[in-house]
Amino acid sequence: MRKGCLASLLALLPAVALAQGLGTWSLGAPMPSSRQEVGVGVVAGHVYVVAGFASGVSVNTVERYDAASDQ
Repeated sequence: MRKGCLASLLALLPAVALAQGLGTWSLGAPMPSSRQEVGVGVVAGHVYVVAGFASGVSVNTVERYDAASDQ
């Protein structure tokens, strides 16, 4: 159950972006691929999601999200 909850959270988390200057949350662009147990970091205003597992298989994908352009 823990992994199912975590996978659901991680699927939604990158799609949520803080509205700039408003202090509110809004739905942003979805991630291109879903996976769990990822690493996440923020550098220069970009959210990076790295590695993780997809369907039990280790992946080395890196994806970047830019809240300003919602991409």
